Amino acid sequence: MAPFGSKNALGNKGGRPITYEVDEVAERLDEWSQKESSIAFSGFCAEMSLDPDFFYDSVARHPKFSGSYRIAKQRLAHRRAQMYNSDALKEKDFLMYQKHYDAFLKREDRDDLQFELKIKNLLDSQYNEQTLSEFKKLMEEVQAAQKVRKTKENKSKTASKS
Repeated sequence: MAPFGSKNALGNKGGRPITYEVDEVAERLDEWSQKESSIAFSGFCAEMSLDPDFFYDSVARHPKFSGSYRIAKQRLAHRRAQMYNSDALKEKDFLMYQKHYDAFLKREDRDDLQFELKIKNLLDSQYNEQTLSEFKKLMEEVQAAQKVRKTKENKSKTASKS
């Protein structure tokens, strides 16, 4: 029986071969992120026919790609903020993903969580009824402060849109 397909396909189990040069992909990511139409990494993967697993593995394993990725994230964060402020991006879409793109927002959230964890660990090490009530009170104050901050952010965004 003759083999299936052309003689050039002998030994190929089918499908499109997926091989990428990481440095080349890093350069293309840098170029792509500079385009005004670039707002999400899924678009880059789609344009490049790039497997998202390869994308994230490359971020973890290749310093050049990781650097290109971090810079691209900031470009996209800035562009998405501009789009949001000009009403070209819906609020829900902006708020849902902006922390993933904007390293500054991500760091602030991480710092807030670490602060809360330090307080909790300190109180856990000195546990008694009084410290438990103080902890609850402090956590309520932290939550109230976070609500005030979010309200101020929303007001400033609304004011900047006007």
